[in-house]
Amino acid sequence: MRSFLIRLAVFFIPLIAFVFLYEMLLTTITTSFTVKRDLIEKNLDSTELVVLGTSKTFAGINPSYLDYFAINLANNSQSSYYDFKLLEKYIDKLPKLKVIVCEVNFFSFEYNLDNGPESWRNTYYSHTFKINPQSKELHFYEKFLLYNYKPKDILLHINTKEEYNSYFDNRGWGRNEIRESLPTKEFAIKRYLHLRRNYMHENDLNNNIKLFESFIENLNKKNLRIVFVQMPVSPLLTKIIDPKILEKNKNIMGGFKLKYKNLIYLDYLNDHRFPNSSFMNSDHLNYVSANKFSTILNDTLFKLN
Repeated sequence: MRSFLIRLAVFFIPLIAFVFLYEMLLTTITTSFTVKRDLIEKNLDSTELVVLGTSKTFAGINPSYLDYFAINLANNSQSSYYDFKLLEKYIDKLPKLKVIVCEVNFFSFEYNLDNGPESWRNTYYSHTFKINPQSKELHFYEKFLLYNYKPKDILLHINTKEEYNSYFDNRGWGRNEIRESLPTKEFAIKRYLHLRRNYMHENDLNNNIKLFESFIENLNKKNLRIVFVQMPVSPLLTKIIDPKILEKNKNIMGGFKLKYKNLIYLDYLNDHRFPNSSFMNSDHLNYVSANKFSTILNDTLFKLN
């Protein structure tokens, strides 16, 4: 029996060591999460404005076009819960912070990353920022980056290091290159149905509203201005969105505006300055239009001062 246990140990110890070293290797790989972390932590003493939201603001708001020294902390499929937690993590370390620009879109109030198809992102928020998921505990295996990576994924991240460097150089802006193809009605329908089915859960509505209220109240106490922005999307997509959802969201934001003095809501959803040609797909501005929108946003923020 003793001999068997020794052989078992001889077999498993190298395997465990390999897994441990592999996990350590994965921690050195650059991702959009590590770029955002390093960017904000490098500029704690300079940051005056923070941008939060999903890929729409990640790709749609260029800090270089804002008169404030801005950092874009938005990320792909980032839920409002993580927006708020990220700011909460750093807010007391940002002495010059004046304004927070936070995306709110048609699915924000019913979106919980835990319940969507990209819940794997929870591992990165936990590993990179030490932020736990909104409503679920991570399983033991989900706490390791190894859970999300395959060998080909490592090569993918190594090959996209230049792209990650551009995020850093542009203060977090995930620039979209100009594409010749324009949004199509078929893609817009497919995109809308995907978001409705996978990112909107009515059971999360009340908890998310409470999260918003707590977030706004905290910023009011600190006398910080919070600007909620509904980003422009392709007119093809705008026509499809259920008007009842938009009306409900408008009423929720209206209630917040009445209650909290430092809140501003800017709705660019149907902005005619952004036709279909402004988008690289149904809901993401292309390179030129992102800079155009950033200029418009900057002018609006200037008028609000």
